[in-house]
Amino acid sequence: MLAGYDGSVATLEEVKMKTLVSAALIAVAMSAGTALAQTYPSRPVRIIIGNPPASVVDVTIRPVAEELTRRMGQPVIVENRPGANSRIGAKAVVGASPDGYTLFYSLVMQSHSLFVRENAVDAGKDLLPVSQLVSTPWVLVVRSSLPVTTLQELVAYSKANPGSLKHGSPAAIVDIPMKVLGDRAGFESRSIPYKSSPQVMIALLSGEVDLGMGSAQTYTAQLQAGKVRALFALATKRVAVVPDVPAAPEVGLPNFEVPAYYGLWAPLGTPRDIIAKLSAEAAAAVRTPAIVEQIRKSSGGEALGTTPEEQMKQYEAEVRFWTDAIRATGYKAE
Repeated sequence: MLAGYDGSVATLEEVKMKTLVSAALIAVAMSAGTALAQTYPSRPVRIIIGNPPASVVDVTIRPVAEELTRRMGQPVIVENRPGANSRIGAKAVVGASPDGYTLFYSLVMQSHSLFVRENAVDAGKDLLPVSQLVSTPWVLVVRSSLPVTTLQELVAYSKANPGSLKHGSPAAIVDIPMKVLGDRAGFESRSIPYKSSPQVMIALLSGEVDLGMGSAQTYTAQLQAGKVRALFALATKRVAVVPDVPAAPEVGLPNFEVPAYYGLWAPLGTPRDIIAKLSAEAAAAVRTPAIVEQIRKSSGGEALGTTPEEQMKQYEAEVRFWTDAIRATGYKAE
């Protein structure tokens, strides 16, 4: 006779029977997961994004969704739920049924508790990784009427006009690197909050703010029209979508690169086999040559298509980057 974990006593035959039943249940669960993956998807799949139409998040996921529709034989629908630094969309997916039919795509760091105190979403704990799809470079831009053409001239202008510079900010994820940049380069800029990157662009064009920082895609059209001016790219090398803009090392800022990675995530509890199928299909979709080129032209971004494990490693590296940046600037989550 054997003692159980609860202090009960069982015969050897009863222990064997319980072991057989447990093994059978595990086998059933595994076969059920495999069966689900074989029939998945049997209806439309929603990809919720926490950003408005025409944002970098929006323009990078839509061609992937179209390719997934073709590959998986079911409509893959992109649904915009902007607001609260993408937390509205993120929360909708966190609370969704874990069946593979509701997914989240975003720059997930902006919802992290490092940046917000209430209703934060830590993708590494609250969601399951599927695939890191795209990385995009950032640029620092100024309104065209500001009399500066280089970072050095911006620093000189700031010193000659103390307290005058203002930058538009749709989220703390912009304020922090702007503060780091100001500390390293030697200028000051006051943050003016806006709800989205397109609103920051409007503020730049109207002269409400002097500076903007964010995805190159956000500013490409206005850069080409001469309505804003890029001082440098927050990257270690020049960016394809704005090839005439110097990279950070060229303006005296070695190793100044802001990581901007956009990934696909699923609710906790989503079957492993479905995650694996989604990951493989999403990676294949984003690596399609036509989509690689479309992402490059629309956002200056690089198509990735990682495994869930690679995505989680990259996410953890991002958390470390922003933790260090926040510690250096003294930023407090709001």
